[in-house]
Amino acid sequence: MSVITFIASGTRGDVQPAVAVGKALRQRGYTVRVLAGANFADWIEQHGLVPLPTQIDMQAMMASEGGRDWVEKGHNPVLQLRIMGQLLAKHGMQIASDAWEACQGSDLIVSSFTSDVYAVGMAHKLGVPHVSTPLQPTMFTTKDGRTLLNAPLPKRSSWINYCFGKFFIETAAWSLYGDIANRVRTEMLDMPAQTRAENREDRRKMTIIHGYSPSVVPHPADWPANFHTAGYWFLDENEQWQPPAELLDFLAAGAPPVAIGFGSMTARNPQRLNLIFTKS
Repeated sequence: MSVITFIASGTRGDVQPAVAVGKALRQRGYTVRVLAGANFADWIEQHGLVPLPTQIDMQAMMASEGGRDWVEKGHNPVLQLRIMGQLLAKHGMQIASDAWEACQGSDLIVSSFTSDVYAVGMAHKLGVPHVSTPLQPTMFTTKDGRTLLNAPLPKRSSWINYCFGKFFIETAAWSLYGDIANRVRTEMLDMPAQTRAENREDRRKMTIIHGYSPSVVPHPADWPANFHTAGYWFLDENEQWQPPAELLDFLAAGAPPVAIGFGSMTARNPQRLNLIFTKS
């Protein structure tokens, strides 16, 4: 029986979609393992999957001073990258070490944005296929401003967007994880270090399956054929739940509302954070 390992070492927003996909794969006869915080182990097991607990509790890290700083600087990508770099300098190698141990004996490795940069080397070392399952548009450039993060021309298809993505968006993952990726390669995998361009080309060859709807974020025509957009991966739990009457009345009272949730994000001042994102 083939073994599939998900690297989902994040908060619940990272883990729950992996569990949803994992359940579907288990129903097709695969053994599915999920690397996630120890606090998720019982829940993962309840869904028939094999939990692989991490040494780092990502939810606790995001609730720390550094994690809250990262959340509160969401309107400033430059500061966010700097704070995330500081968190990774402290915890990154332990997170990667957990991933390497979890991948042993795998027939397929499934990673995402936070692990792609070093997971691609692990897959090469083990000689197994590797799939990336980001929950947002992958950080590869496109002319389509509707999909490109922080596109200069968000409503147009333009070479301006493409060049911006090439020089700014595509470099972001390496700026965060490049040092860790090369330490993983040289210290754990006995492989030579890579340049940013070499790692980018390796990642561009991955099968990438986006876990969001193309009706929400269109799939760009200029992405390669190994990039796919599949739709959201919902984990249906408590199917007996019924909405309270007050909620039904609210929904029926006017136009359909838009709901924005912050998931596991934490902040010292939730009201101020809400105001910042509302104005953005």
